[in-house]
Amino acid sequence: MGIRCRIRLPILIQLGSAFTGGKEGSNGQVDTMRIMNPIPARGNNPGYPNGYIKYENKPGQGVNPSAGRTISNKNGHFSID
Repeated sequence: MGIRCRIRLPILIQLGSAFTGGKEGSNGQVDTMRIMNPIPARGNNPGYPNGYIKYENKPGQGVNPSAGRTISNKNGHFSID
């Protein structure tokens, strides 16, 4: 009788691209800009048929690139039109 085991490997899916290490935005608070692939609407998510951009400061909080202030995750996705 042999030993059976299950091995679960993480599935890596590229969901977009990121540019890191910046000092952009009106007050230099934008450290990272993530350009994300299109996603369909699902649940409370409105969907982004052309993708979206998310700006983040160094700790990873969403940032409004015009004001340089942190914003909620709900308001942190800027649709690509």
